[in-house]
Amino acid sequence: MVRRKSARSQSRFPSILKKFFQIIIGFIVLIFILAIVLFVFFIFAKPKYQYKNIVFIPSEKSGGEGKIILAEFYKNTNSINIITFNGEIKSTLIGGYGEYQLKAVKGVLDIDKKGRGFIVAAFGHFLKSGVDEVIEYKPGLKPPENKLDLVKLFLQNKETFLDISLINDTDSEKINYIKIENKNDWEDYLSKQLTWRINQECTVAIVNSTSLPGLAADFGQTIENSGIEVVRSTTNIWGESKTAFYVDDVETCTKVKDRIKTLIPINVTENLDKGKTAQYRANMVLFIGDELAEFFKE
Repeated sequence: MVRRKSARSQSRFPSILKKFFQIIIGFIVLIFILAIVLFVFFIFAKPKYQYKNIVFIPSEKSGGEGKIILAEFYKNTNSINIITFNGEIKSTLIGGYGEYQLKAVKGVLDIDKKGRGFIVAAFGHFLKSGVDEVIEYKPGLKPPENKLDLVKLFLQNKETFLDISLINDTDSEKINYIKIENKNDWEDYLSKQLTWRINQECTVAIVNSTSLPGLAADFGQTIENSGIEVVRSTTNIWGESKTAFYVDDVETCTKVKDRIKTLIPINVTENLDKGKTAQYRANMVLFIGDELAEFFKE
């Protein structure tokens, strides 16, 4: 004789199934809410990118009559400054590498076989303006005359898709064309601009530990021109016998630390030492030792 299920057991199955679906739906809703929270968090946590500077350089000296083009993109004001430089302008590049014409800088960097990071930092120092990208353009191409030409220059000479959103909504009347013929023109222009900084909260102190005078001030100026705030340049011949780089936190100020290391022609690794950084009241302390000083000797 087949035993029939009780009414209680029959009603229990739909109840369990209902609870199962409620749990699944609740789990889906929770994931959806979490996704929204994370999306909103990253939107607000993402740093507001105010502007971006791109240097266009000819692949050969004949390209664009050897002109160097600095394109400054200001997203907050929806405008672009296109600056062309007289290739005969000279400036000290990096410490002991000496003084070069602007149009010859690329050749110097190629000969020295410097990496991409050094090229970006070197042009930032040379132009005394923060540089995010350095893009080569083919010989014979003229400097861009309008927004469309500038966009084409981006797309034709960049392997990866650049942050094109910076120029999508820029009206042509908001493009300023500036011609720099000499260093005085460039100094006058810079005096009217905001000082460029990678991160104003990440500071560095430079300490010259050698008997060669003026190294801290000279290298400090190099770092300042590359967008990093130098709070102290001093000499302490008893400080460190070898070049050393100390930080107060290994997790923060990554971009600043990387930029400093690209400017140093020898390999250095940051070491955690809050005592050293507290002593010089900075987030980072760079001690210039004898092996680094060799690169600054004439």
